[in-house]
Amino acid sequence: MFRLPTSPPLWVAVLLCSSPLARAQCKLESLTPSDARSAQSFGASIAVAGRWTFVGAPGDDEDGVGTGAAYVFEQTPAGWLQGAKLRSSDHQPGDEFGGQVVAWNDVFVVGASRFTRDAPGAAYVFERGATWTESQQLVAWDGSEPDSFGEALALQGDTLMVGALRGPGPTPHTGAVYVFERGADGWSAAQKLVAGDAGEWHYFGMSVALDGDRALVGAAGHDGRGELSGAAYVFERTGSGWVETAKLVGSGVTTESRFGGTVALSGKRLLVGARDGVTLSGRVFAYELRGSTWVELVEVSAGPDAGTLDSFGRSLDLRGDRALVGAYGAGGFNPNGVVHRFQWREQGWQREGKLEAVGADGTQFGFAVVGAGEVVWVGAILDDEGGAGAGKIYRFHSPAFALPFCFGLDCPCGNDDPTAGCANLSGRGARMTSCGSSSVTADDLVLRITNVPIEGAAQVQMGRVRTRVPFGDGITCLAASAGTLYRFPLRPPDSLGTVIEGPGIVAYSIASFPPSGHISAGRTWAFQTWYVGGRVCSPSGPNFSNALAVTFRP
Repeated sequence: MFRLPTSPPLWVAVLLCSSPLARAQCKLESLTPSDARSAQSFGASIAVAGRWTFVGAPGDDEDGVGTGAAYVFEQTPAGWLQGAKLRSSDHQPGDEFGGQVVAWNDVFVVGASRFTRDAPGAAYVFERGATWTESQQLVAWDGSEPDSFGEALALQGDTLMVGALRGPGPTPHTGAVYVFERGADGWSAAQKLVAGDAGEWHYFGMSVALDGDRALVGAAGHDGRGELSGAAYVFERTGSGWVETAKLVGSGVTTESRFGGTVALSGKRLLVGARDGVTLSGRVFAYELRGSTWVELVEVSAGPDAGTLDSFGRSLDLRGDRALVGAYGAGGFNPNGVVHRFQWREQGWQREGKLEAVGADGTQFGFAVVGAGEVVWVGAILDDEGGAGAGKIYRFHSPAFALPFCFGLDCPCGNDDPTAGCANLSGRGARMTSCGSSSVTADDLVLRITNVPIEGAAQVQMGRVRTRVPFGDGITCLAASAGTLYRFPLRPPDSLGTVIEGPGIVAYSIASFPPSGHISAGRTWAFQTWYVGGRVCSPSGPNFSNALAVTFRP
């Protein structure tokens, strides 16, 4: 349900940013509405369909406190332009219209759970003609009491699922998910889903995800392992309708875990977020379908970046081999928030880096996150550029073309860090990530190296011959023989321990290296960072980051 988080957390203008740190993350732009106002909570929900981006602002008060609104942005040759500001045809204060949004092609659906005014919720369907127009209002066909209908939404093709976490089931306030199907006459009721072991205040329907003929529903209030321990349910579509096929409860789930507060689903993989008791650190459980059984994998983790109050998993996005996990509480009592990026490898989900907004203290960046190809949209609901708690969304370029390898395992000083290079005195290793693209024409590849000791210096190296040799405090992964290793300029880290190389890496290779070191389309080059400072055991030796392999294209 949408609530403005307190501290500690409980669960148009285009601004182009060109600072080095922003470029390193490839933050392309940030968007705020033309009528931004205090307590709007713009960015509480985000949906993307083609050239359209939809943003919920459930705190918008143009028509009364908490009435809510949703904004439509269109990508044009001139950039992202704000189009319509949408409100429901029967809006009232306290509707919280925009708490949830989903989109598919030319259909856009907005939830109005009406939790704060204790009234039955609704979902509003908008369709694109000459403009975006409300075409239908959907409600629970068997409900009249406050049900939080519209608290969760999932849309794919001609199927729409709407969660009502306080909806009627076998007992009051059990929770339910209502399935609607689109036909020639619009959207009509198809089926009501409840859990096989439904119980009072289970909050079934607090979250819902849909992928083809499979759905995933969270019930964060389930009490099977203690009050509010939580559960999640898998449903499959058959010839006779949707059928529950699995109930999931993560290992270690206990009282106040609230497992199922968020869910994400893609093919045979799924993620379930949990609040994680009173610490509010958050956990994300991963499952994979093997045969007919959902097997729990190693947890998706923020690793050394994890902290209490993070709310890790408050927002989830899963698409194939890539996952995004929002932690809007990261940063403690004045949280700036982060979004962690994960890539599926043979051994499971591996963290590949994180997205942050510079100067975003207290904005709760990561409250919402949506991936669309290589672009990531992130909501920061308390950003105050347009007024206290007005909100903002950020657009990042987060590619998957660079393959990381050579992590800090079996390091010379026992200073292992399996998520980066060998650890330095900070206890963590330097980590290299990338953004931009592998296009030699665009020449927009950016390499970002974090956790470099601020008293040291760093140098990106490029080679084609790989090795793995202990050297100093770390492991070098590029052979140093003549004509196979090329070095970019030596650079000092900034005050955060970050070093940036790029854009312009292709041009630099052509201008500064012999022909054998020129980057061209079709060739694969590996990059690794050498640095000094923060020595662990070697009196004078260097250390190294992990490495990245990039195959360049035209």
